[in-house]
Amino acid sequence: MLVKLSRTSKMPCKSWSLEARTTCPGSVDPKTKAVWPVCQSCYATKGFYHMPNTKKQREFNRDHWVVDGWIDEMVASIGTDEYFRWFDSGDIYTPRLAKKIYSVVRLTPNTKHWIPTKSWDIPKIRKWLDLLNGLSNCVVRFSNKEIDDTCFEMTHYWSAVTTHKNFSTPFPNIKGCPAYTQEGKCGDCRACWDKNVDLIVYPLH
Repeated sequence: MLVKLSRTSKMPCKSWSLEARTTCPGSVDPKTKAVWPVCQSCYATKGFYHMPNTKKQREFNRDHWVVDGWIDEMVASIGTDEYFRWFDSGDIYTPRLAKKIYSVVRLTPNTKHWIPTKSWDIPKIRKWLDLLNGLSNCVVRFSNKEIDDTCFEMTHYWSAVTTHKNFSTPFPNIKGCPAYTQEGKCGDCRACWDKNVDLIVYPLH
């Protein structure tokens, strides 16, 4: 099996990822310089993401997802896992990839999938994101491009994530990420996969 999944120390599950920025539509200019404030502080451009093996894995995934057997490989790799995360780095950069991810999610109904994305404003990709979000086992979270923007207007239609320097969560359907108060790990929190949680707030780091 050729699929290369990763497992970050924070996550309670495996994930499938691409390299940051070069596969993040709208996040960079032609010189691959980050243009959105939240992208300028992207965690996936720091630390171990610069390690050769980490970069090689994500570059492999970028080239490999186009093969005919990729959907079946992904379904087999996810297996009976209860949770799965897409994109701890990178993003959905083409409708063809979005379509394939839809097939994988649909064929793994017993796994809860979480997909954070900034590609929500690209119409040809958006239609697949809407279909994904309509599946009972998938949460697609609109990822805000600004810092300190609550993006409440988007939560009327989508689940969302946003990044803040300082934030309190006075409403039950808004969840502040607890990982940064518990050694950088999710622990038993599964809010990102919960359709009842409208907004996840990450501290700027």
